Amino acid sequence: MIEVRLAETQAERDALLEPARVLAREAESNLTFHQLPVPMAWWKQFHSEPGEGDFGSKRMRNFLGMRSRLEECFFAAAESDGKLVGLAPLAVFSVTVKSNAPPLKVLCFCADSVTVFYQDLLIHPGNREDTLAALLDFLCAHAEKQNMLLFLGYIPEDSPNLPGLKKAAEARLQAGWKGGLVTNRYRGGVYPWTLHPLDSALAGLKETVPADAALCESIEALKEKLGKQGPTLLTFQATRKGLEQELESLLGRIPAEGAPGEAARKAREAIASDVIIYPHLKLPASVEEFQQTLSSSRRYYFRRYLKKFLEANGSFEDIAPADLSSADVEEYLALHRQRWGSDSVAVNDSTIDFHRQIAMEGAKIGIFHLFFAKVEGRRIAAHACFDIGNRREYFFSGRTPELEDLRAGKLLVMHTVQDAIAKGFKFYDFGYGGDEYKSEFTRTHRLAKSLFLAKDGALLDLEKIFPKYEYMSLESA
Repeated sequence: MIEVRLAETQAERDALLEPARVLAREAESNLTFHQLPVPMAWWKQFHSEPGEGDFGSKRMRNFLGMRSRLEECFFAAAESDGKLVGLAPLAVFSVTVKSNAPPLKVLCFCADSVTVFYQDLLIHPGNREDTLAALLDFLCAHAEKQNMLLFLGYIPEDSPNLPGLKKAAEARLQAGWKGGLVTNRYRGGVYPWTLHPLDSALAGLKETVPADAALCESIEALKEKLGKQGPTLLTFQATRKGLEQELESLLGRIPAEGAPGEAARKAREAIASDVIIYPHLKLPASVEEFQQTLSSSRRYYFRRYLKKFLEANGSFEDIAPADLSSADVEEYLALHRQRWGSDSVAVNDSTIDFHRQIAMEGAKIGIFHLFFAKVEGRRIAAHACFDIGNRREYFFSGRTPELEDLRAGKLLVMHTVQDAIAKGFKFYDFGYGGDEYKSEFTRTHRLAKSLFLAKDGALLDLEKIFPKYEYMSLESA
């Protein structure tokens, strides 16, 4: 008999830390989210007490609705004969989706998708289907009673839980509930994630109309303007819409037929909505095997710059979790801010305490591993990883703008990949989004799925719930 209960107080949650650690080990989970100090640090940093600011003012990035408040945190714990067999770290957001309207309550996993890339239920494999069904029944009953939307998001597409979730969700839909599964997508338009493909498409477009000097000048002017945009500027809708209108006006001057027409089509495709990819590398048994998966030009690139780096008296420094100091963490975060400044999606004055906490607490439980690249003994690049089970996850990195010609950042990524192979890891995850540099290490990726369920279909206005970064479109459950 599986019983599910809520652990709502801090004492109740703390009492589950050790059973959850045992469960994660028995389930062979390699997800950062299932290491409970991680979601607990996120809750501690970003929740709002009465009278405090909303989530966006604390996180400097709001994901849900016009604004939101992170108001509750609890664990849903499934137990069989007194043993923990399933766990869901959960949070409740109060989301404003329309001015002068009551906020919508959203019951979801206790994390955001930028700081914790994958999220999932933690389930013992011995009786997965029954445990999943019990947890989902309990969560649906809680959501119905509180008039909430249930949102279980960012689940890896190869999660062993997805078949059971799909089956349980189908039963709910047949009983009159609304919702289903979503493959997570990014929004279309001029956003940070579409700037690079759009720039490449415009370069290709320019090559198809070399005889039209005025058109070439307009294309180059737009490319230059796009190159000056950053994540902060593109959070403003007026900025994005203005650039999109300028692009459409430019493409309207392109002949519809032949190579120019095809190039214009590719430019429009560059800013279309698409799935969010999570670059993912299955590690071979040896570094030599991995090197053979790279193109000859990539192998030459890394050999050339490694030689240059070593000739500049460069070296790599690996700091194991047990050896991590707060000074190491401060240097890593300083290098991140030197690289990204106000454009960082995660580290700023409001969130830096979270990153300090997650580094030190992650090191305490043996999962946070920090690497540096050094020249003449000075740290010039940093790379933070989570090492759990058979998987290494690239968390965040940074580097000084000096000595850029040494390519220390990419060399450090390569070092962490080779180190993972040497340590016997089976997988290396590059996290959320298909940034260009990641394709230099792997061409494979995973997708993420999200489940939405609501008794009242009016709670499922996903366009208004996710108006900023992600595009959620219901599929069949």
